[in-house]
Amino acid sequence: MRHNKDTLWKGVLQWVLADLLRFVFPNAEEVFDFDRKFVYLDKELAQLDAGAGKRTDIRYADNLVKVFRKDGEEEWVLVHVEVQDATKAADRPLFPERMFRYYYRSFDRHQKPVVAIAILCGPDGELLKGGYRHEFMNTSVQYDYNTLCILDYSDMELEESDNPFARR
Repeated sequence: MRHNKDTLWKGVLQWVLADLLRFVFPNAEEVFDFDRKFVYLDKELAQLDAGAGKRTDIRYADNLVKVFRKDGEEEWVLVHVEVQDATKAADRPLFPERMFRYYYRSFDRHQKPVVAIAILCGPDGELLKGGYRHEFMNTSVQYDYNTLCILDYSDMELEESDNPFARR
């Protein structure tokens, strides 16, 4: 069973998603059609869960959301919130692979572009930035995703931002 805080994070993400997209992507107003409603695909994401049944102290709250571009095309946005217990160093290497699995499972199932954003809230979120890489005998894959490490921003920076996501 998921932790109750995961449900809270999911609700918060749905409430602030447009502002989050504007915060992460400076050109969001030019790309996304914010007049169209977002379609939340939680049931779809649950079927793709790369870590189902695995016990961990790291808390995840994920949203897979269908958004529309201004040119009318559909995009799928995976928003992944990572709230980490800083003492669980052994779990850190699993995070990039988990992001990659969500990406390829979403893409494989729906054949839609996936934009991934990892929101890192823990004190060592910097250690989870980057991407996933696997290589063996001249076959390789490199997967990079957007990261937003909350602790990278000073209180002053956030207070001075005109983006409501920064001030919530």
